[in-house]
Amino acid sequence: MTRMSVAVIGGGNGARAFAGHLSLKGAQVRLLSSFPQELEAIKRSGTINVTGVVNGEGKVKVYDDNFEAISDARLILVVVPAFAHDL
Repeated sequence: MTRMSVAVIGGGNGARAFAGHLSLKGAQVRLLSSFPQELEAIKRSGTINVTGVVNGEGKVKVYDDNFEAISDARLILVVVPAFAHDL
């Protein structure tokens, strides 16, 4: 069975929560941020630790290229604050 590919755009708490949770639910998660330094630890480990109502270690891949991150994604989540949205 093919895992659904999901791109999560953002690097803050909301984006990380989505990425970790969706990975634990079986999705193949791609993570991308305009501020790559905030994802360095995740990029090195390839995982996000999720704690709270849901617990576990979600596997994610951090991308540096926008088009590569979203190519063939079945779902794209843009989880960024309002200042990051282009008008």
